[in-house]
Parts: sequence; C-alpha cells; structure tokens
Amino acid sequence: MKRLYSVLYLVVFCTIIAYAQETFPVNGVSDNKHIVYAFTGAKIFTSYNMPVDNATLIVKDGRVVQAGEGIVIPAEAVVRKLDGKFIYPSFIDLYSTYGLPKIVDPKELRIPQIESKTKGAYNWNQAIKSEKVAAEIFKMDEEQAKQLRECGFGAVLSYYNDGITRGTSVFVTLNNTTEQEVILKGEAAANYSFYKGTSQQDYPSSLMGAIALLRQTYLDAEWYRKSKNKNETNLTLEAFNRVQNLPQIFEVDDKYTVLRADKVGDEFGVQYIFKAGIDGYQRIEDMKSSGAAFILPLTFPQVSNINNPYDALQVSLASMKHWELAPTNPGVFEKNGLTFAISATDLDEDDDFWANIRVAIANGLSESQALKSLTYTPAKLLKQERVIGSIKKGMIANFIITSGNIFDEERVIYENWIQGRQHVIKDMNALDISGKYNLIVEGAKHNLLIEGDQESAEGKIVVNDSVNIKVSIGVEGRLVTLSFKQKIKSDGIIRLAGEINGPVIKGNGQLPDGKWVVWTAARTADIEEVEEEEETDTPKEIGELYYPNMAYGWTAKPKAETVHIKNATVWTNEKEGILKETDVIIQNGKIRSIGKGLTAPGGAKLIDGKGLHLTAGIVDEHSHIAVDGGVNESGQSVSAEVSISDVINGDNINVYRQLAGGVTSAQLLHGS
Repeated sequence: MKRLYSVLYLVVFCTIIAYAQETFPVNGVSDNKHIVYAFTGAKIFTSYNMPVDNATLIVKDGRVVQAGEGIVIPAEAVVRKLDGKFIYPSFIDLYSTYGLPKIVDPKELRIPQIESKTKGAYNWNQAIKSEKVAAEIFKMDEEQAKQLRECGFGAVLSYYNDGITRGTSVFVTLNNTTEQEVILKGEAAANYSFYKGTSQQDYPSSLMGAIALLRQTYLDAEWYRKSKNKNETNLTLEAFNRVQNLPQIFEVDDKYTVLRADKVGDEFGVQYIFKAGIDGYQRIEDMKSSGAAFILPLTFPQVSNINNPYDALQVSLASMKHWELAPTNPGVFEKNGLTFAISATDLDEDDDFWANIRVAIANGLSESQALKSLTYTPAKLLKQERVIGSIKKGMIANFIITSGNIFDEERVIYENWIQGRQHVIKDMNALDISGKYNLIVEGAKHNLLIEGDQESAEGKIVVNDSVNIKVSIGVEGRLVTLSFKQKIKSDGIIRLAGEINGPVIKGNGQLPDGKWVVWTAARTADIEEVEEEEETDTPKEIGELYYPNMAYGWTAKPKAETVHIKNATVWTNEKEGILKETDVIIQNGKIRSIGKGLTAPGGAKLIDGKGLHLTAGIVDEHSHIAVDGGVNESGQSVSAEVSISDVINGDNINVYRQLAGGVTSAQLLHGS
C-alpha cells in the first residue's frame, strides 16, 4: 500500500511540475493546448545563407522542433501547405525604444545647476545613469509592435535613451502576450553616448567635457571596485561595474565620434559596438582599425530642394556628395569585411525601411549580407545566436512567411510568427475581386469596375468615358458590401450585400426608397494594366569619394614624396640667415639637405625655385580652429580633465584655409 501511495505521489508531483512552469497562475480554467504546426512545401532560410527548397518546418510550444527536408509530419500537426512561399527568420533590431516611455526634454533652467538633483545614493553627475534598467519600465505597445511586425521584425533591443551612461537595455519579442513572456533577456546590453540628455546639470557643457566625464566614470568605478576602505555607497557605480560583462553599445552620430569613443574604449580595455551614423564609408580604414562591430541605420539624406536658384546656391558640394554616397555605406562596410547589423531606428516612416534597404542593395549591399545583418548578426552581437535569429531545432519560433524573395519589391509579407504565435499581416487566402463586372440591380445594368486587393478595394460605376459614380466597397472573407448613388445628382444611396461565388457576386440589397431587391455582379474581364517600359540593368555609376568629401577634396589621399627645390631664396631663420640660389631636398617628410647644386635623389619631384622664396611654415601659437562640440568647457570652474585632442576635426575647412595662408602647425587651446 505504501508503495502504491508513493507511486501516486510521484505521478501527481510530476504532473504539477509539468504544468507549473509559469510563475503567474491562471484564475480559472487554463488553456494548456500544445498545438503542433507543420509548414510544408516552402523555401525555408534556416539561416541567412542556408535556403532549403521544398522544406518543412515543425513548431510546437513556441519553439522550432525541426526544419529542413525529409521531415516526418506528426499525426497531430496542423498542416499549412505553403507551396511556392518563402520562410525567413524574423528580423531583430538592436536599437529601439519600443515599449519604453518617451524621453521629454525638461524646461530650460534660468539659473545654473552645479550639483545633481537626483535623490538617492546615486552618481554626482545626472548624466551618468548606469543604474537605469530598461526592463523595469518596459511595457508592451501593441500599436508600435504591429508596425514593426509588418516590416518583418520579431524582436528588438530596447534601450533607455537618456544620458552618457544609460544603464541596461532589454531584449524583447514583439508578441502581444505579457511582459513576462516577451522579455527574452532583462539585461541584454549596456548603453552609452556622449549626449547628456535630460540632465540640466551644467557639467558637461561640451563634447570634450562629456568624453572627460565618461573617462572619469571608468576611473571612479575602478577605484570603487578595488577600494576596501570606502566610506560611501554609490549605486550608480555598482551598476556600472556589474554590467561590464554585457555587450557594450555606444551611440555615435558620425565617423569622428566613432574614433573618439573607440579611443576611450581602448584606454579601459572595452570593445564597443557602435550604433553609428551613415558616413563611415568616408573613413572606412579607420572603421576597420577600431575592431568594432556596428549597428547601421538607413537614414539616407533626401534630395535637396533646388527649385529656387537662390536655394541652390546654398547647397554645398559636400552635402551633394554625401547624398550621392551615403546609400553605399552598408555595401562599403560589407566589402571591407566589417561586422554590422542593420536598424530601422530614426526613420521617418515605416515604409522607408524597405525602400531604403532596396536602395542600399542597389548601391552595393548583397541580399545575403542584408539578411544576415537583420537576423544572425544582431543575435550574435547579443550572444543570443543559439536562441534566436535562425530557424533551427530548439530555437524560438520567430519567422515570417512571404510570397517570394523578401527583398523583391512586389513580394508580400503574409504572416509574422513570434514565439510560435501567428500574426497575420496580409491574408494569403484573400480573394482577388478586382476586375470589370456586369452589375444588375432589379433589371438595371451598370458597368462596375473594382480595383485593388481585398483590403483596399475601390470601385466605380462607369457611366461614360468622363463620368463615374464612386462605389464604396467592403470585403470580409467572402462577404461583400457595395454602396453608391442611384444617380449622379441624386442623394439616394443603393446599398448591396452579397457573397462571392467564383466569378459572380450576388445577394440582396435596398434601394433608396427602402425596397429590397436581388442583385448580381458577373465578372467579365480583368483590369487592363498599363505596361511599363522595362528598365535596362545598366550598372549603377557611383561617384568618387573625396578626401575630405567636399569641394576641392582629393580623389586619393596625398602621399609623401621626395622633393628637390632648386635655386630658391631660402630663409633659414637661423644664424645662416638668407641663402640665395639654394637647393632644398625633402625626403620622408623631413629636410634632408640644404645647399647649392645638390644632386636630386632618383625619382625626386623637381620644383624650379628661381625667383621664389622658401621659408619655414608659420606656427600659430594660439588657435581655436577645427574643434568639435564646443571650445569651452564652462560647466566647472576647473576643467583640467578635458582634452582638446579628443575633439579635433581633421576635415574642418579652416585647417585648409590656414594651410593656404602659410600656417603649417597650430596650438589649439581651450577657449578660456
């Protein structure tokens, strides 16, 4: 008997374990269906570079059971025949604010704020927010999730968009279940920038101040971690130290800031992932030398409005060159072997995502790399590549079903399955009701024209070549409603309801006087499509990159040459004084020799200096040129921690203007 009780206890215990894997109980009868889905006959991209024709996908309990060829379909499976369709992994965006509150800029203070106003045992500077945990304030947003799902996304990394150190971001799916279910990793990455955000504390007031503050935070955190006799609690530094083992994502907006942030990372042994701008192509060798991975946006510049000739005068060659070459940015990164993910962040409209992806492909990005940068790479950068980003056994069942190649302009995204849940984007079984119809309502014949698909059908009664009556159409499954004016100048409305049955729609309706009638609409012909001229596949001509990428820029970086200047009047500025009819040889960037009748080295460039004067370049001892982000750090009385070298812009036009005036070196100083 004891043995029987033991067996019963074991059965009950195991049953509880099997069905008690969630910490939120259901108040009522729970739905514990474990539906098995089988998708057959599709071309399945099990990974970005592994398409399998006529394949089968088995999904159960939100996970991939099997994917590939020759798979035996379970007897209990719900079978979806997808002959001719394509299945891809759902996309992943590594830079999103989905589900997080919008950061609102505070009202401008009229008085200085020297100290932090943050209450609690937090950092002395309000721009350092390492204690922020995005998962703690994350809330699902179905409207925003729906927009992202329609673009093909199934998961995003949401970050707290405020401050220089921003705490941790949360990795979530775009399902519409509960926050507990959609959060895949509560603390998935640590985020940084050089933008102080909503902090109204005076410091930092410049880019070099922001760089110095971040550098000081690393030093403070190291001291805090190592110190055994500290007499304080700093929750911000504790959080900063705790997240250093996570992927470190740094937001920058241009190529210069990549190099500045990378310099800080190198100083403290940190390799950042850069959420970059769209101008990395201009310094691609520097991007490579950073050793970083990148998150690339698709915010390509718009065409400048030059309809007004005066406006046209204000459009610089630099902006036009950037407009021309920015779409090559992802392709240039691919060509140079850099690791990158693609993000939909900062786009004005949802439709811009697919339009700009295709622009990038037309400008050098391969389709395989585009798919990789939207699936495998973002998962890999988060160390989640065994969980999501591909369609393989045991992985989360995030996938999209399309009518064809995902990058084709005419393809349709039908469904986006997230954690094994179906989200219909466009009904793949929708009936095509477009065409020309012979509509008969109580003996009266009308020429009915219906255009568009089931979701956006529009119609009109064709009276003659120039007169039409608009028809309002509603379609739901096989049911159709039509309403239109009885006559052109009449207020009376004919309302019809019917059912689609092959090429015929028929049903009942009501005339303006309330009389019920029978009606039919028989399809007589297809809509005549206007044939467009086929575009010839001529190779896209891409302009040259200038160094710097502006007017008068070089098409190749200048190289040091051996130069022999002959017979010049040389001002030595030394005890030798002024030497007439003298030669100067420059080699490897230095003066090799000075004298009369010198023999030029082989291959030297000869310059006839007769009648010309040669002097040392001017040294400007006090200058403020070529400094980005402010030449003053006014947020603190003592600002010895900042460094002008952190914020020099070598492409600044004033460098070239100074060179043209004879200045060859300058000491760049803090403003005051």
